Amino acid sequence: MYLLAASRLSKERVRVKHGHWYFSEVLRLVTIAYTRAKKKDSSLLVQRPVRNMLYIVVTPNQGFCGGLPSLLNRLAVISAEEQQDHITRETGGISPTVRYLTIGKKGREYFTRTNRNLMKAFTSTEPTWSLAIEIAQIVVELFQREEIDTAFIVYAQSELTMPKPVVEKLLPIDLSLVAEQVPTRASADVDKYSQEYILYFFAPKVELIFPDLVYQYLVCQIYIALLEGLKSEHVARMIAMKNATERAKEMLNQLAVVYNVARQAQITEDLLEITSAAEALREEHFP
Repeated sequence: MYLLAASRLSKERVRVKHGHWYFSEVLRLVTIAYTRAKKKDSSLLVQRPVRNMLYIVVTPNQGFCGGLPSLLNRLAVISAEEQQDHITRETGGISPTVRYLTIGKKGREYFTRTNRNLMKAFTSTEPTWSLAIEIAQIVVELFQREEIDTAFIVYAQSELTMPKPVVEKLLPIDLSLVAEQVPTRASADVDKYSQEYILYFFAPKVELIFPDLVYQYLVCQIYIALLEGLKSEHVARMIAMKNATERAKEMLNQLAVVYNVARQAQITEDLLEITSAAEALREEHFP
């Protein structure tokens, strides 16, 4: 299991690297469009009072990955309850309702077992662009019909260490925060042939494609969460299998000590019996 997870992890790290590169370019593109557009018209930017929330939880599809599924599921529930308490205190009104959308069997099993408001469950955790678009379409339709007022995504991040569950806000999108995520470099350090120097031209008007860019940014967020989730699953499985192997070796060493002690005790007992028998025969035949 350890070697299998390590083999799969090496492939996922390449996909995650390419995914982050693409996401960084989308960030730059959205930021440029945000600064140039005179009219920033997108339904995904609308802020309104929160009455209904949606939590997307990305969990492993299989076991043997330690406590990662439990950490992700509990974080989603705790975060939702904290948001409910915070909004109730601010508004002094009714606590908002929470819906859950899960990716992975471990999330589906948990929210079904605990009788949570599970809206939809995806059993496939393979991070594909089509899956990210399908999830984004569901979220956007609910948001535009005002069936939800905000959406969060829960997934795990890892860099060859124990994965850490995180919560990120998906909707409504705050583009002022999006602009802060774009890495900046001094103009003197930027080569004119590097990626940082690429200029984008919008035709016919940036205002016409701005909603599509915002939607593309949302899809990228979900896609990166799926990539990170699968990579973290392999990391967690490697760590769990490594710990299990070490514990098994420790148990074998302990059992070897117990066996040696029992074996030595048996040998000593046999020697005592032989000695006692020899002594009895000597006294019988040679009084």
